Amino acid sequence: PKSVGEFMVTGTNSRRRFYDPDLDQVNYRTGNGLGYHVWAERQDRHLYMNFLAEGRTADYRADVGFTPRVDTNYLGSFIKYETEKQPDAMIVFKQIWNETNIRYDMKGRSQYFIVNTRGMLAFQRQTFVGLNYQRGYERVFEHEFGRNRTATRLGAFSGDDPERSATFNAMQAFVESTPFKQLYVNLFMDYTAGGMDYDLGAGPRFPRVSAAALQDPNSGFDPGPGNILTLDLTVRYQPTAALQTQLSYHRLRLNRLDTGRTAFDDHIFSSRTTYQFTRNTFARLRLDYSTLNFNLRPQFVLGWTPNPGTAIYVGYNDDINYNGFNPFDGRFEPGTRGNGRSFFIKASYLFKKSF
Repeated sequence: PKSVGEFMVTGTNSRRRFYDPDLDQVNYRTGNGLGYHVWAERQDRHLYMNFLAEGRTADYRADVGFTPRVDTNYLGSFIKYETEKQPDAMIVFKQIWNETNIRYDMKGRSQYFIVNTRGMLAFQRQTFVGLNYQRGYERVFEHEFGRNRTATRLGAFSGDDPERSATFNAMQAFVESTPFKQLYVNLFMDYTAGGMDYDLGAGPRFPRVSAAALQDPNSGFDPGPGNILTLDLTVRYQPTAALQTQLSYHRLRLNRLDTGRTAFDDHIFSSRTTYQFTRNTFARLRLDYSTLNFNLRPQFVLGWTPNPGTAIYVGYNDDINYNGFNPFDGRFEPGTRGNGRSFFIKASYLFKKSF
């Protein structure tokens, strides 16, 4: 029971349009892909460790879920040591862990590497304070952004280099606490020096700010390092067993090192309130506002879940801009404008059969 292992292999067969970076064209063809996942872990009283390997070939496609990158392999390890818990002491326990991750493509070329080390102290009232240090390396290739260069043709990247890389260092700090039963607070801060900006722009308010783009907005991509600031704050309050409300704030900003310009700066404010009428019936209101496009997205849902696998949800979604940009044509629109509105009903039922 202390050791667990699992593995999965997935094959995909697709008849669709695939982009060919060598020919710089989209071909309608059959693509066969392979994905794999191998996991092993061991749990002891004070020491825990796991190891993960997974990958996807270039033609791997999945319509369900999220595939961030293809033509990639991942190897990772996580090792954690925790002292004996002392419930009555000021410091209940101490913890230190390390994770090491590496990514490389099917040709063996490195894509990403990071070593992350964290120390944490656990205090009374479920209060945790920790510090992280990360050092890593990221590498991107021209064919991931568009066409490959030839002797007679420019590639997707500007300049003479068909690849870009960045070495980064990051410091992180966090505080998590439940000072009393009804209140939970979590604060996370991260500053990364040298994180990669992919030079894709971030909408009308934040066009590309690489050196190549400032000279010519239509130039090839010019990924490069920048400094990244991340802030996360979550406050959750539950005055009664039936009512819970949560407020969150997230900020993400990246400044390019070569030009000193801001690639993007986004403030996201979220609120989520849930009321549990009965054990199986609830109502939830959620609001999300982003300053990247001055966009507000409210959602209201009524749910009934009488048993696992059986559920009915009735809801409403809206998408509103205030002094923002039209998501379809990019034009500035003063005042309040609606982008889309939907009402939905979702139902599920689990059929079970034993053999």
